Amino acid sequence: MKHTSKNTSKRLLPVSVFLAAGIAMLAFTARHADAVSGCCSRHDGVCDCECCDGAPLSETCRSRMPQCGGKKEVTPKKATGKSPRQKTKVKPPKTFVAPVTKVKDGDTLIVVWQKHQISIRVADIDCPEFKQPFGIEAMHFTENLVGGQSVTVNVRATDRYGRTVADIVLADGTSLAAALLKAGLAWWYRQYSEDKSLEAMEEKAREAKRGLWTAPDPIPPWVYRREERKRAQN
Repeated sequence: MKHTSKNTSKRLLPVSVFLAAGIAMLAFTARHADAVSGCCSRHDGVCDCECCDGAPLSETCRSRMPQCGGKKEVTPKKATGKSPRQKTKVKPPKTFVAPVTKVKDGDTLIVVWQKHQISIRVADIDCPEFKQPFGIEAMHFTENLVGGQSVTVNVRATDRYGRTVADIVLADGTSLAAALLKAGLAWWYRQYSEDKSLEAMEEKAREAKRGLWTAPDPIPPWVYRREERKRAQN
């Protein structure tokens, strides 16, 4: 005996219906993406991955809407405040031997100790500034005397600029400060030195009219720097 079945089986919807629904959903998402992205606000909104008035989407807008073919916008990492190449401050010993790699001016030079560059300010003297008479001559004198040579550094202190204040002694025992004074290319730095033998060297160079003492009334570099600061403030 045949059983008559009711026509209650579910009918499969055509695939085209699902495709149409999906396309409609994407179109809806694209049309209303401007509500989230803020794009095309002056072009009647976003329609099908372009502004509704026909204007193209900017790269920034595309990056905010991956469905329109843009790449996901990457949020930059917050800065940690740490420099990748921070210089390590090194405290050298009281006395050490190091090569001179650079002469910056008559009384300032760079030495390398254990792979660290150390800025040295020669103690007890003050050479003319570059714009003063004999400022360049003082630098060349120091270059010829210690440039590329190993010197003994006797540390005295650290100045406000972070430089190591020190006596510089050549391999033959010559003091760089004394050599500059004898050549008439430095002043005895009387405000910071108590070495009267260096004062006597300055006096002899003055009497012999060597170097900067050929001028009738040379201006000490500390006075020159003070006047330059005043001019810069005015």
